[in-house]
Amino acid sequence: MTEEARVVPVADCDNANSSTESQQTPVHLSYFLHPNASSPSWVIERTKQYTDDPVGYLKQTLGEGKFTERQSLLHIPEEIDKDHYGGGKHKQAFEEHIAKLLGKKHGLFFITGVQAQLIALKIHAENSRNNRVAWHLTSHLEDAEEVLLELPNRSLGCTTYTFSDLQEISQACRAANVKLHLDGARLWEGEPYYRETFDKTFSDIGALFDSVYKGLQGIGGAMLVCDSAEMISRAKKWQRRSGGNCFTLMYQFIDDERGFNENIVAFAGRRRKMIEVVEGIKEATKGFMTEDGRSFVRFVPEEAICCQTHAFFQGFTSEQLTRARDSVQEKKNVRVFERLREMISFDEKMRLEREAGVEDGTVEEAANAAGARDDTTHFIEWSITNETEKVDTKVFVDACDSLQGAGEQ
Repeated sequence: MTEEARVVPVADCDNANSSTESQQTPVHLSYFLHPNASSPSWVIERTKQYTDDPVGYLKQTLGEGKFTERQSLLHIPEEIDKDHYGGGKHKQAFEEHIAKLLGKKHGLFFITGVQAQLIALKIHAENSRNNRVAWHLTSHLEDAEEVLLELPNRSLGCTTYTFSDLQEISQACRAANVKLHLDGARLWEGEPYYRETFDKTFSDIGALFDSVYKGLQGIGGAMLVCDSAEMISRAKKWQRRSGGNCFTLMYQFIDDERGFNENIVAFAGRRRKMIEVVEGIKEATKGFMTEDGRSFVRFVPEEAICCQTHAFFQGFTSEQLTRARDSVQEKKNVRVFERLREMISFDEKMRLEREAGVEDGTVEEAANAAGARDDTTHFIEWSITNETEKVDTKVFVDACDSLQGAGEQ
């Protein structure tokens, strides 16, 4: 990144006021989706517009210039058809396109990512005749026949592995004859981080899972990609056995293709914006410390890896922060967050769940039930999407700078 691109924005209250006060609807800094995305009629109409004329829709949405620049990465269907139980030229062409971009030969669309990953694990386990799988930092298995990595890791603020880390893990798995599978639910968001070596990053991984409804903002679904035609063939059988081979997945994969085409090359710019937002907020709030010497705002990771991160607010209760948010919104017409989350580790959450008898509950439920809450540290999940990237960086900075002042009141 150039020095010019790394100029840290400063808080600009007057600017934020002038750009937002005239709007009836507040500027939401934590929107993940388009404000109309909760309207079924709006979502369906958007898909219809793409279906009627994919090229025309994309030129209008992206602009002629961006459409031309991105065309080599886009998947423009020769003909949009309706698949029947997974068979259809359009669906198969889209699957092959995604697989090729990820350096693999074959792809298979699934209605959910959970189904795609469990089937991949099932096939690897069958091949090894061992049902033991290692897939989480809280797992204490001594050995395994398959390792699953999440890249980037949402629970850690989208922290991810360095390329050398991935190489070492891949080599260790090969040496131990262990299959390596990637949970790439936010794979495209993490792609800019690996841009210099992207083609090599995933070449040693046996199978990849890619979500097409998160950052790509399709209606739902996932793609399993790999080099083995046999694995895809077996995956289709397990897809049918597990009830995932629907009569048609036409609506899902058409809208997912739309989302892919709209967002596929946007993540580098969103990452740069998130880095600017993080640096700007840290600079604006660095002089404000809690009574016990902690920063009012800190980020995990400290420098954004991709367009998504965790922002921690320290030193105030949830009630104080909520009042401060509402005060900032009233004065600036900017809404900083929607929901605060408790700060608690995975191990602590599991311990509290066991003690409280809460299974598969939220962090808040477990902590509340066990009566062990630290109500002075909370975090929000922040993401730069095609909605929030339109908001000036100074508005993010100003809102958080104003939030700390309102919290003291």
